[in-house]
Amino acid sequence: MKFLTVVALVFSVSAFAGHHEKDMMKEMEKMPFDQHKKMMQEKLEKKSAMVEESKKCVNAAADNAALMECHKAMKEEHHAMKEEMKGKMKDAKKKM
Repeated sequence: MKFLTVVALVFSVSAFAGHHEKDMMKEMEKMPFDQHKKMMQEKLEKKSAMVEESKKCVNAAADNAALMECHKAMKEEHHAMKEEMKGKMKDAKKKM
């Protein structure tokens, strides 16, 4: 049950990023393969770590307030990762 809660929270956060993700993917398609692959690998590692942290948070939560704090932390982490990727995309564009 808790795992489903984590999955639902992760997908709810991801849904908001859909539009910007498409724009970023278009830009990534323009960059050299090796650079694109490295960025994708880094992103997957970070997402995996975020999911693991979220699982730990949800498993430790004892009430709704704690679950809401988990959700808030997930949103903040997702936003930070998104901003970091935007910065990397800008740097990659400059190098092209």
